[in-house]
Amino acid sequence: MYMPIAGPGLETRQNSIRLKNLLAAAEETLRAGRVRAAVARRMLSSARRLVRLTRFWRTPAGGLALYLADGFFQFFKVPLVFPERLTVARQFVAHAPFVLGRRAFLRPGRQPEARTTV
Repeated sequence: MYMPIAGPGLETRQNSIRLKNLLAAAEETLRAGRVRAAVARRMLSSARRLVRLTRFWRTPAGGLALYLADGFFQFFKVPLVFPERLTVARQFVAHAPFVLGRRAFLRPGRQPEARTTV
């Protein structure tokens, strides 16, 4: 899941709304792929906590990349802006690899059986 993050100001509230909408779309896509509702909710629960964390959205950044699986949650706030994108697949998929300095944040991945929305 990728999304741009607006800087501090009036649009800060829009960041949490955008993430909330992406998570709703992710749950719908998971359910369409025959993932049980309880499993889908559990997979998305850590990311849903970010929606309510006001201080999380105060820090300026360009983009947010989230990787979620049952029992796994990792996110990256980075100073790069990329378009909103949701992909549901059996393995993690990096659509836009990027490097900041010498540190690689995401590496390109294969995309078998992926459903991309947004």
